[in-house]
Amino acid sequence: MKLISIFGAFLVLFTSCQQKSKDLSKVLYNQTKELEKISINISIDDQSLTSYSFISTYPKEDNKEYLYAYNRLTHSIDKFNIDNKTVSHISLATEGKDGVLKNISGLCVSNPDSIWIYSQENLYLINSIGKVTNSFKLPIPEGGFIMIDKNFSRSTSTFYYHPARNSIFYLAVTPNKDRTKYNICEYSILTDNLKSFEIEGNSIENKAGTNFGWKQMPNVTFTDKYIIYNYPISSNIYYIDIKTGKKNTVDGQSKYTKNLVSELTMPYDFQKADKHLLENVHFFEVIYSPKENVYYRLHLDKIASYSKNKEFNEQYESKNIYLTILDSNFHIINEQQLSPKTYNYFNGWGITKKGLLIFIENILDTSKNPDILQMDIFCTNP
Repeated sequence: MKLISIFGAFLVLFTSCQQKSKDLSKVLYNQTKELEKISINISIDDQSLTSYSFISTYPKEDNKEYLYAYNRLTHSIDKFNIDNKTVSHISLATEGKDGVLKNISGLCVSNPDSIWIYSQENLYLINSIGKVTNSFKLPIPEGGFIMIDKNFSRSTSTFYYHPARNSIFYLAVTPNKDRTKYNICEYSILTDNLKSFEIEGNSIENKAGTNFGWKQMPNVTFTDKYIIYNYPISSNIYYIDIKTGKKNTVDGQSKYTKNLVSELTMPYDFQKADKHLLENVHFFEVIYSPKENVYYRLHLDKIASYSKNKEFNEQYESKNIYLTILDSNFHIINEQQLSPKTYNYFNGWGITKKGLLIFIENILDTSKNPDILQMDIFCTNP
């Protein structure tokens, strides 16, 4: 009798879980939108790269679109005309009145004559020929540091020039004994004032700085309307209305992979942190596509089987990659697996006027042509 009761309870629990799973699917995937893919190949010169991490795009008045990308080897901005498949270069000086520090980790194109560049706490505004028209140090909250970078293992945090407010938005990190604090800063170029406020996740996500190996910080992106952030360790998504300060939480669960990373607490060495990165999912930043009015998020699954005898990059780029699309209200409208062993997993993506651009470059793809910049653009409205 006791055995029957236990089985009955299990059956009720199982039925309940099934119903919850169905409800989740109904809520998240009831308005699936078809996804189109546009492939683009651009022949490159000996100064260009075959993929980039720091990119920005700008659609011209003549309806042509340009892809701007920082070239770390030549310290220049490589400018690709996506429509007629040509490339040109904007050389950056390192010294003098037009000097821009190397190791650029942020790029934001307002228009062809207003290109914002971030490097080592400094923000530069350059024109179309690389001349610096404005520059200043971004202020830092006391005891903290600025985090503007794209790091495949840690997080992606961008900066954003808000044209209507004439201000710069960015993330600042303040480590402390109990818990690392993350603050969104808004620096007014006009008044020189700095406003900041703390962002938080749930109780697990707030331990990201200590309990999850390399995955230590939130991903942060911006639009004219929202501050958007999420954590590499979790499928949750948060967005804050810039005007009202209202915070919203989105259950951005994947239907293909796990939605939470296992913990790796300190102390740990590099090998353990690399193993943890390979054996877990990783959620990248949420990026807004203005023309489509949708949001894109990429994430990687765990590897099939870890081997300490294989190279890290070989194992990392063998992971399966997934693309999630959310509508303007942050409802999931599509999620699908992309072609494996094809794309750049080291932050090689960005938004174009058509949709999400991902560079084709993977260590396991032996057919890659080194003389061509290859990319796929995924879009809902081709």
